[in-house]
Amino acid sequence: MPQEQPTPDPLTAVTTTFLLERLKNPADHAIWKTFTERYRPMIVRTARRTGLGQEDAQDAAQMALLAFFTAYREGKYNPEKGRLRHWLFGIARHWILNTFDKRKHRQIDVGNTADQTDFFSRQPADDQLEQVWEQEWREATLRHCLQQVRTEFDPRSFRAFELFAQEGLPARKVAEQLDMTSNAVFIAKHRILKRIRELLPEME
Repeated sequence: MPQEQPTPDPLTAVTTTFLLERLKNPADHAIWKTFTERYRPMIVRTARRTGLGQEDAQDAAQMALLAFFTAYREGKYNPEKGRLRHWLFGIARHWILNTFDKRKHRQIDVGNTADQTDFFSRQPADDQLEQVWEQEWREATLRHCLQQVRTEFDPRSFRAFELFAQEGLPARKVAEQLDMTSNAVFIAKHRILKRIRELLPEME
């Protein structure tokens, strides 16, 4: 029998709308922590995939989140003019490119002419940045949906879904491993996929 999964933090799978509403309260430190835990890794991965080192990527993410927090508290975000992912992308893009620019100047300061010549060929184009960001956003949204779904289904059904739908094990082997029927494995997959499709628009 599979071990029961630990109960996740109830804030980890909340919708973006809920997060933004709670962020209006400056005393709500828990929701800011949840927001940064959700979006900081996404910014870091985007920065890393477009060429920054780990330390520079972390710095870019930190500055982007601080800029977002300040602008949001000042009422500069208007959801009627665009989705959060587009606004946050604009902020993240600025700080990622800003960090690339700072790295260029560090290279010039130490007189590394080879790196100077090659710098602009390594700097990400806007379309590359946006493509990476969109992929990271989709994957993060799916992860949040799965976190929520895990709390709504019994551990064995969710494990059957993981083994069958995500890891690609045959239904028969999953059924044997979890002491359930193959039909139950198919049903678990169907029910969980249906719930994920329902949650995706909410998490967006």
